[in-house]
Amino acid sequence: VSDDFIYNGRSYQDLTPEKAYRLYKNKDFDFILLDVSSRDFKSPEKMPEALHIPWEELEARFLELTQMTTPILVISEDGVKSVLACEFLVKRGYYNCNNISGGHKFWPGYRLKEVSERTA
Repeated sequence: VSDDFIYNGRSYQDLTPEKAYRLYKNKDFDFILLDVSSRDFKSPEKMPEALHIPWEELEARFLELTQMTTPILVISEDGVKSVLACEFLVKRGYYNCNNISGGHKFWPGYRLKEVSERTA
């Protein structure tokens, strides 16, 4: 958690998709990836380690996140539901929540796949 985060009393951090992707690919970084996308949303990139709890179910299922101090990277279709999820989790005592800005639409893994499909 950065000093700016603490000094400004922010409740969660917004991560650029690129920064979140670097953390996601870092094998030494311990985190929980929470996907709050709708149940019927099909992510263009497989994220098998993600805990998928649709935003609509989060209130009933948030206790599945048993580690309140482990960094949580939260992603959704376009980044809106992930903001709501971060705010919800912070109010329940999770203090290392990180919204992935732009969600799956701007996730570098998705964009790399999209570019390679266009050039193939």
